[in-house]
Amino acid sequence: MELELKDYIKIVWKRRWLIASIFVVCVIAAYFISGAMTPVYRASTKILIKTAGAGQFDLFDQLGGTVRNQVQNYVEILKSRSLAKSMGESMGLDITDKTGRFAALRKGISVQPIQGSDTIDVNVESTDPLEAATAANALVEAFKKRTQYENQADVRAAREFIEKQLLTVQGQLGEAENSVQAYQSETGVVQPTQEATAIINRLTQLETARAEAEVAIFEAEARREELERQLSEREQTVISSQTLSENPVVAQYRKALADLQIQHAQALEKYASHHPVVAAIDGQIADIEKRLAAEIERVISTETVTLNPVRQTLIQQALQAESEVIAAQARRDGLDRMIGEAEKQISRLPSQEVQLTRLIRNRSVLENIYIMLMEKLEEFRISEEMTTADVQVIDPAEIPDVPIKPRKMMNTAVAGMLALFVGCGLAFLIEYMDTSIKTTQDVEQYLGLPVLGLIPSAKLEDQISKSNKTRFSQHTGRGAEDYN
Repeated sequence: MELELKDYIKIVWKRRWLIASIFVVCVIAAYFISGAMTPVYRASTKILIKTAGAGQFDLFDQLGGTVRNQVQNYVEILKSRSLAKSMGESMGLDITDKTGRFAALRKGISVQPIQGSDTIDVNVESTDPLEAATAANALVEAFKKRTQYENQADVRAAREFIEKQLLTVQGQLGEAENSVQAYQSETGVVQPTQEATAIINRLTQLETARAEAEVAIFEAEARREELERQLSEREQTVISSQTLSENPVVAQYRKALADLQIQHAQALEKYASHHPVVAAIDGQIADIEKRLAAEIERVISTETVTLNPVRQTLIQQALQAESEVIAAQARRDGLDRMIGEAEKQISRLPSQEVQLTRLIRNRSVLENIYIMLMEKLEEFRISEEMTTADVQVIDPAEIPDVPIKPRKMMNTAVAGMLALFVGCGLAFLIEYMDTSIKTTQDVEQYLGLPVLGLIPSAKLEDQISKSNKTRFSQHTGRGAEDYN
């Protein structure tokens, strides 16, 4: 037998007191339980992902904004365990306690990128509103320090290299000065001749230029390695320096560049830097460097396929760094040849003067290199200090006034809705379990017999009332209508 809508309504109305009782009990219980729960506060801060900082060889700024993958990477960093530990350490929490405040704070961290922008929402939940705001700001501060540290990686590596070189040169310079003084005292030769002095000055310039070329090689190689690292994170293919070194055209340009560097150094000994001869050689060097960069790009491009815009831009920068390495190496090789020729001129001097000349030359070179390294070190320190993080805090976290949990009214409303469903379900279940016969259809369904007639139901009060009316009419002779 199928039930109609009115039958369902009758069942609900029949069990209305049961449903109402369940509803009232659940609503009251939810209200008081929610009130007894510990309130949870949420502190939020919003940050903006900027382009790469100064000194960072990242190319997102050249592509018109931060790449989506970069924002997502930063989201994962903000969720990382290591960054949460940095936050806990800055707050003085015990990061080894897996059930203490730090563990609870870490579970309360949520990071959400804002669609269509380069901003990220960082939220921290805690039962203490002050702790929630402090943790959110500490997490962002730790993130800023990490991105700044990573942006400074290449500059920091160069600075550390210069510092090590300075210590080495400083020790060598002290030994060179002692050697000159000892030799002068031993032989009585105080000053070299004018010819030897000219050779010393020339060798000093060449050796200093060679040291500068070595530093330039290191800087370019560090930049290239950083770019190759970024390339390896996006694609499997990495630029191969061996392929370039084996290419005959690249080797030819490299040799021509070294020869021009020698000519340039020789021309500077005779002419001023603005002389037409020097300017012509500079033009040839620029032309060779341009051709070298184009050839390197052609060689690399034949080995790469289907590159995304970020990778293509990274490759361009890596090619430029590679060409700078090759140019600096060519300049160093040319200076080595010129230094060798100058060394031959020293060998033609008298024996005592040769030794003194070499000692003075060594001391002068180390002095110039020391000064050059000091200048480079200061440049790298300034560059490192100027390198900033890729993060800008738009809205720092403030102490929340209103807890987000528990939501008393919402919990009460949800409990009321669930109570109605449970009450109605229980009412239908009770009705289903009730097997008593109530209608003619039940008789025909369960007994299989036809119904011949119905006895109308009447309440006991109605029966007594009708009986009293009949007796009164017989006794007085009045009808039932008169009685009414």
